[in-house]
Amino acid sequence: MAERGETERLINLLDAMEPGERELWLRMTNCLNQTPRDVAGNYETRKLLRWSANQEGVYHMANQPHVLIMYSTIDRDRAENEPECLRAAFLKYLDGDHVSMDADVSKKGMLRKIEDLVQKEPSGLIVAVISHGKDGFIQVGEDKDSADKVSIQEILNQMSGTKDKELLPGKPKVCFKCVSNKKRFA
Repeated sequence: MAERGETERLINLLDAMEPGERELWLRMTNCLNQTPRDVAGNYETRKLLRWSANQEGVYHMANQPHVLIMYSTIDRDRAENEPECLRAAFLKYLDGDHVSMDADVSKKGMLRKIEDLVQKEPSGLIVAVISHGKDGFIQVGEDKDSADKVSIQEILNQMSGTKDKELLPGKPKVCFKCVSNKKRFA
């Protein structure tokens, strides 16, 4: 743990840095291999985070982001393995109530789930979709008979809004897609 005087020296050092150097330094992982949860509880870290919140170009995430993992089991062997591994990776850094998974959701259900999370106004939003896909579209649905397509642009619009109405302004939003483009996707 840093001594109190070390934090003041660190803040003075960061103030003296060029903006590009400061951004690079702030992105670096800590050398103690502590999780963000471990670090955030530290008095000196909280003091440094309060300082960084006032710096231009630095987003201070006050709360944990919400993660939504949606995946298809239609024509996908061992489909549960990928999302479970992804969920486990997020749970190393986030509380369980901030990470949710849903299988075989309809297009309407997928967009509604994203909308529901956006309405909670989280500090950040991460959406991961694992399915079949092709040409900017992803297959969704509960089974082969009800399969539908959702465009990646629709997902992005649902996360961040449009030119007319921005959602979660200034907050980080990330969308991962893991799709196979098998011929089964029509």
